[in-house]
Amino acid sequence: MKLNPEEFGTSVKNIGTTVQPSLTDKFFSPPKNPFTDEETAKLLCFPDDAERLINYLDPKFQEHQHSLERQMESIEVIANEAKRQADSSSLLVEKTHIIATSADAQAKSAEEEVKILREQLRLAKKEVANAKKAAFSADIFSILAIIVSIVIPLLQSIL
Repeated sequence: MKLNPEEFGTSVKNIGTTVQPSLTDKFFSPPKNPFTDEETAKLLCFPDDAERLINYLDPKFQEHQHSLERQMESIEVIANEAKRQADSSSLLVEKTHIIATSADAQAKSAEEEVKILREQLRLAKKEVANAKKAAFSADIFSILAIIVSIVIPLLQSIL
């Protein structure tokens, strides 16, 4: 529906007169047309041109909008996949941390075990040294016992 400026002013004035006639005369007087009749006719044909322009550009804008919507969907898919991978990575980091903590505890336990084994080795070496001394002493006593067992019968026979 096309309204020329005079009709618009008249319709507003008619609405205003039903409400408060004294104010409508002051504020809602019909506007004066600054254009000639020819200029007004040109201006009134603009909506048709604008409508043709909208009809021409509307499919292109809709295609562009659909393209943007597809891009948004793709971005959402990528963002969801990135979030899923981040969550997965977070779980892997947590598991790796647990494994590292366990490995650290095992290393400390192994270190303690090595200390115990070193102490046992030191004690075993000490026992070996004592056993060698004892064996040497036993060898000497055995030799002495053999000598005494040989010497005493000889001495008895000589005496």
